[in-house]
Amino acid sequence: MATDIKICGLTRSVDAEYADAAGVEYLGVIFAGGPRERTPAQARDTLSGRRARKAGVFADQTEEIIASVVELAGLDVVQLHGHVDAERVERVRAATGREVWAVVRTSDGALPEHIDELADASDAIIELRCTYDPESLTGATATRRVKGTIHWVSAAHARDAEVRLYDRLFLSEDPGASGGDPLENLNPNSLERIRDAKVEPALASAEPGARFQFERLGYFCADPDSRTGTPVFNRTVTLKDSWARIQGRASS
Repeated sequence: MATDIKICGLTRSVDAEYADAAGVEYLGVIFAGGPRERTPAQARDTLSGRRARKAGVFADQTEEIIASVVELAGLDVVQLHGHVDAERVERVRAATGREVWAVVRTSDGALPEHIDELADASDAIIELRCTYDPESLTGATATRRVKGTIHWVSAAHARDAEVRLYDRLFLSEDPGASGGDPLENLNPNSLERIRDAKVEPALASAEPGARFQFERLGYFCADPDSRTGTPVFNRTVTLKDSWARIQGRASS
């Protein structure tokens, strides 16, 4: 089965030009919010004159808004995220006259109950060919370990957050042991602020003090600085101890 390639989230004409020259089948622009969101005029400027078909990523906008953007931006394909069902796909197709793709998110290997209706209603052909090893699942009955698992957050639906990564305040266990000024032994990386982190939408309203595990990253709690829509999270426990790495840098 042939594989079509789409490069999405394009914001610059030069990137669209390179992708088009590389032979991709689709060039994508986001209209669903986030730092890569474009206006219809910006999208047209980025994608105009390209060989590849032009796709627009939408979330929960009305059919009327989607149809207007499709015309203004010169799109060939509508890619729907957010709340998507077969009726929604049909309405968007009727409003735009364009090919419509329905994107669904799965977790723990479970498919939405309406996947068959979506597959029938959408213009994109959905084919799943997969097997799974029940002995590799997590839990007491697992007998085999897999090398890794992918964890991700949908950029189109994520919420912005500030994440503060705390580490040890000093570079050595006893900063005053040598008789010097302990302040000269401060760890310059004891606090790292990530101001443009992306988190699941449910975390946007996290109450101060609420605790969470960010998979593959560590344990975090919501800071009192958090406000609804602008959460702040402090790392409380790392998954790997970086003390040996810090000591290695200090002694080199």
